[in-house]
Amino acid sequence: MRLGLPSALVCLLCACDDPRNDVELPDPVETDADADADADADADTDTPTGTEHCGEVRADETWEASGNPHRVVCDLEVLGGATLTWGAGVVVLMDDRVAVEVASSGEAGSLVVAGTRAEPVVARSAVADEPGRWDGFDVDELGQVALSNLQVQSAGAGRPVFRVSGGLDLDGLEVDGSEEDGIELREGASFADGSAGLVVSGVLGWPVVLEADAVHTLPLDGLDLTANELAAVRVEGGTLDTARTWADPGVPYVLGGDLDLEGTVADPAILTLGPGVVIAAENDVGIDLSPGGGASGLRVLGTGTEPVQLTAWGAEVPGYWDGIRAHSGTLADAFTVTELTLSWAGGGSNETAIEVEDADVFFDHLTVEGSAGYGLAIEGDGRFTPGSSYLTVVGSLRPLRLPAEAVGSLDGLRVDLGDNDDPLVEIDGGPVATSAVWPTLDVPYLVEGTVSVDGTADRPAVLTLDPGMELLMGRGASLQVGKTGAAALIAQGTSAAPIVFGPALSEVAGAWGGVGLYDASDDAQSVLDHVEIGWAGGSGLSGNLHLDGASPRVDHAYVHDSEEYGIYARNGSSPLLGSITYANNASGDYEQR
Repeated sequence: MRLGLPSALVCLLCACDDPRNDVELPDPVETDADADADADADADTDTPTGTEHCGEVRADETWEASGNPHRVVCDLEVLGGATLTWGAGVVVLMDDRVAVEVASSGEAGSLVVAGTRAEPVVARSAVADEPGRWDGFDVDELGQVALSNLQVQSAGAGRPVFRVSGGLDLDGLEVDGSEEDGIELREGASFADGSAGLVVSGVLGWPVVLEADAVHTLPLDGLDLTANELAAVRVEGGTLDTARTWADPGVPYVLGGDLDLEGTVADPAILTLGPGVVIAAENDVGIDLSPGGGASGLRVLGTGTEPVQLTAWGAEVPGYWDGIRAHSGTLADAFTVTELTLSWAGGGSNETAIEVEDADVFFDHLTVEGSAGYGLAIEGDGRFTPGSSYLTVVGSLRPLRLPAEAVGSLDGLRVDLGDNDDPLVEIDGGPVATSAVWPTLDVPYLVEGTVSVDGTADRPAVLTLDPGMELLMGRGASLQVGKTGAAALIAQGTSAAPIVFGPALSEVAGAWGGVGLYDASDDAQSVLDHVEIGWAGGSGLSGNLHLDGASPRVDHAYVHDSEEYGIYARNGSSPLLGSITYANNASGDYEQR
């Protein structure tokens, strides 16, 4: 602005006593540029500058909403046992790639976020509303974090938004956006009892990552993990050494490593899976019960409307993951399965979806689908617990394998085993020391090896074969009754449902051993009626039906294509023979020695 009286200006600058100073000057004329400059100055004065933070916090400190916005311009470290508190309504703006570190460098520290539903605390980028602008929160093992009504946005720059090794107590936490995972609990960290209100959305990695022994602490009240690229909870492999329960979080658990259950008799590691739980295993991962002989169990509590599912994460192909192995330390009453569907397992060297070794298993509505090998296999002294029912195996190589001693535990089961590549129930040869009924199933039995039925004088082993049964005998296989102990064979078919013994492979004479009854068998009980025995007479037995000091009743029998005799009787054997049809027996139909 310019004055019209230069001399007056000179005098004014010189502070002279000039009467012209009393002259009233006209108001200056303001230009548009001057008005804009004044407006900018006023705006700068009216805008709150907020509070800037950076570096270490070594004494208790509270941030209030009156200091909003709180801007963090470099990594913030809570150390020396200090507690940093963010009060209700606080807004925290984070510069790019900064983090809040609680108890870093081996020193204790705490973060308390005291938001309310009406006035939540918000932590977000100071630069842009997009995932991965700032790092997030690191909580060391000496750190404690209590978060109430906290909203975290635009964090997770190449790492989890929360990376926690210490204590984590939640009462309302919303994580929105991350380039990586939402919350990672590690090194023994878990959610505090009573935690609730966890919502994770918009993350490109896993919404929650935690160790197996922390899964039971996942806060289900108000939990929502569905709106994410990977809508699942990732569970790292490891060992559970005590009882735990996993409930349904509304998304699958993804098992990223082998899970071992290994406890003690006083404190068994029993894992309970609640209704609706889905566990999806990554490639080559398995669940092992008592791999080292410790006490363990698995209880699957599915329902008709909320079944439990164990499946594959990555590819729905047979053998993608290993399946379940139950070893000898598995407690007799602690391996129970209700309403379970297990899919795409049978990987590993055993190629079995569920393998039970020297343990008992109870199931009610168990479905196994897509196994690369056996759907279910029993080993050693294992067996199905009485009362088990409804076993379905589909889309697998072979549905079931079990030792001869365990076949009787199939009696009373409802099974569906036909829709498989090789629809057979494989029986491993071995002893049958107690009385048993072998039920007729919807598929044949395949007998591999010698089945020896031998009990004691006090407890004879009586083997009963149901009408309509088909037993396919592997090369060299045989059924021998009463050779070393008291026993009996009841093979009572009908005209409409005969019992058939035949070869598993090619129909050639001597393809398998035969049926043998010996002097310890009970003649009064032993009967073969409405039976067919063909293509046997090998492996040390001299006939399809080999009798050594035994005199069973044989009627309505078709005995054919023996490598030696149809019926061979020695050592005083005097069978009660009824209607017998012979054909093509190389050495003769009946031989008495």
